[in-house]
This record gives sequence, structure tokens and C-alpha cells, in this order.
Amino acid sequence: MLLLKEISAKRFLLAIVLAIIMTGLSFLAALANDEGALVWLFYIFRFPTHTLFWDFFKQSSTLYRAGLVLNIFFWALIFERIIMFLSYLNKRSNSSLNSL
Repeated sequence: MLLLKEISAKRFLLAIVLAIIMTGLSFLAALANDEGALVWLFYIFRFPTHTLFWDFFKQSSTLYRAGLVLNIFFWALIFERIIMFLSYLNKRSNSSLNSL
């Protein structure tokens, strides 16, 4: 199955950087909560740890940061799989065009 293939380390590192940037943007969105700009980004990127287990992760700053790291790895894995799937579709469409 396509989603169970080996994870590319290069794509995963790229996805980690992307997740860190998006998490940083979500914190900026939380700061701009009063103005209502990009607030949806904050609620998306705090999932799953800070949405599902907020009572646990708010106990200390160390747990809060650990939750952020878990969120970054979660979103990096999601981004990596999306990048892999899109590159697979791109290769597949190019090969079908070349066979014509």
C-alpha cells in the first residue's frame, strides 16, 4: 500500500521545518486572536496534543513544550505523507503521458 512505504528522511526533515514554521505562525495567530486573523491556524496546529490532552500538557512548561514537539512530529508525518503522495501522483501522470 502506498501509505505504508518507507518514510524518506529528506522529505521528513523538510516536513519538520514546514511544521515548525506553521506552528510558529499559529502562535502568531493566537497573539492576533483579538483581531480574528488566522485564528483557525492556531486551532489546527494545536491538534492533537493540546486539543485532546490540554489538562495534562498545561501542568508545566516542560510538558507544554513536549506537547509542541509531539505536535510538530505529528504534522511533519502528515506533511511528509502528503508530499510523498503528490510526488507519486506526479510520477504516475508523467509516465502515463510518456507512454502515449
